[in-house]
Amino acid sequence: MNRYQRSLRQASEVYEMNTAEEVENMDTDVTEVKSYSDMCVGTDLTMRDIEDMEKLNTSYKEKVRSLESNVQTLTCERKQLKSDVDLKDDQIIHFYTGHRSSKVFFALLTYLTTAWSPRTLSPPTALQFYLVLMKLRLGLTHKDLAFRFHCSCATISAIFHDWLNIIAQHFTSLIHWSSREEIKKNLPALFRSHLFNAVRCIIDCSEIFIDRPTSLSARAMTYSNYKSHNTIKFLVGISPTGSITFLSKSWGGRASDKTITKSSGLIDLLEEGDIVMADRGFSFPEYFAAKGVQLLIPASTRRKTQLSGQEVPVSRHISRMRIHVERAIGRIKNYCILRQTLPINLVKRRPKDTVATVDKMLLVCSALSNLDNLHISDEMPCDRQSTV
Repeated sequence: MNRYQRSLRQASEVYEMNTAEEVENMDTDVTEVKSYSDMCVGTDLTMRDIEDMEKLNTSYKEKVRSLESNVQTLTCERKQLKSDVDLKDDQIIHFYTGHRSSKVFFALLTYLTTAWSPRTLSPPTALQFYLVLMKLRLGLTHKDLAFRFHCSCATISAIFHDWLNIIAQHFTSLIHWSSREEIKKNLPALFRSHLFNAVRCIIDCSEIFIDRPTSLSARAMTYSNYKSHNTIKFLVGISPTGSITFLSKSWGGRASDKTITKSSGLIDLLEEGDIVMADRGFSFPEYFAAKGVQLLIPASTRRKTQLSGQEVPVSRHISRMRIHVERAIGRIKNYCILRQTLPINLVKRRPKDTVATVDKMLLVCSALSNLDNLHISDEMPCDRQSTV
């Protein structure tokens, strides 16, 4: 028993000595580690490299925040400008507005805003005038313009009607009824024969498609049997020099050429001895004869087999000269809003207006076509006195 107890004491002493040595060894290893940068991890990078990468990452984050701030600033500035179009570019102005250059655009803008200013200044005044001309020239919808200029459709509608009223009021003088002296001074060679040197104007009617009205009476008044569609109809008169000198109010497509001509006031402007050219649809010379005015229309083969030898060259000459009124109507309809099917809200008169919206659009498009003499043929030089 004494020997057994002695062996147990020796075993416990050996265990305690081993435990003490392990603790001493662990303390020695911990004290030998001087910094985290000297510690080895399971990668090729040291802690110093990781700290450098963290600093670099922090600097990149600061740069990203700076760039995001710049983007927000530029976005705000762009929204304030409402458009990034260059209004000084002649090609852009000519395509979107029909004007030959930016000088003409800004001259008209100055003329309109000299004694009038729009109710809203957003978008800027120049862009408001630009978007109104864009709508007339290209026939763009309100929603399209709202996307382009970062506005609501209601804002675009208000801008369009406000500017259309002012433009129509100021551009009325551009459709000038030329006097006899002005016409004779600028008479083209085609009209200088004794048969045609007294021609005062060339007239024709044209139609524009519209949506079908909800009212049954309005449908009946606007339905055109010739076009098989609901239309509005208007009368255009040009001088021998090619400029538009007369424009009637719009009528329903059911109205005849006779009714529109009689009620338009054109006959009251003519003087005794004048000559008016028209196509065969204006076969009512008695209305003009009462004022001492001669109506020239191409000869017809109605109730006869063929034209006489004298009628053929005269009718051919009349047709050559009368074609220029159709070209003038074509220049008016270069403004695409008149080549589309107009919605009813652009046809009828607004509550506070005395003139229908479509009449104002016709007047403005006719006046602007008089300003642009690039499409006038060489035989029909621009009547500069009537477009000043």
